[in-house]
Amino acid sequence: MNDLHVGEDISGVMIPPVKWLPPFTPGKTWRFPVDNYWDFALRHTVREINRTEAELVIVNGDLTSWFSPEEFALVKHRLDRLTATYHVTRGNHERVEDHPED
Repeated sequence: MNDLHVGEDISGVMIPPVKWLPPFTPGKTWRFPVDNYWDFALRHTVREINRTEAELVIVNGDLTSWFSPEEFALVKHRLDRLTATYHVTRGNHERVEDHPED
């Protein structure tokens, strides 16, 4: 699994490397009927992985969207529903701006 982006309410936004330019793409928002796309996708992915009887799951970075304690708690709550052992790696969303020491 990768790029869960828990807490993100818009997907597909491409932002230029300079703040004075507008986003390259507007992104897409989806709430169906009450879920954000990340919550819908994560719940169903966990359910499908559990059906495979996998023994190990690697969650490869970008678990959160905004590096907030609430997002980390929420993603842990969702991932703890996996029946397999899981390990996570850190993505660029698991730090504040360009500070890799976070």
